[in-house]
Amino acid sequence: MWAKRVKDLTAAWLVGNGVLLLIAPRQRVLLWVFERPEWVRKAAIWWADHPTLLRLRGVLALGIGMWLALKQYEETS
Repeated sequence: MWAKRVKDLTAAWLVGNGVLLLIAPRQRVLLWVFERPEWVRKAAIWWADHPTLLRLRGVLALGIGMWLALKQYEETS
């Protein structure tokens, strides 16, 4: 049962994150830029400067999350 719950939460997180990346990719990444190791901060700023790639990442996350949810619910029906 725990494995199904983890899959469900993962799918929900992926779908939600994917939608947020589609809506406001730059703002979403910049929200998480704070006191971190410098290389992480630079990577986040690089992503913020490439919103099209972030949107692509959002589409990918959305697709994987939906696929994971569909596979899980196929097994239960």
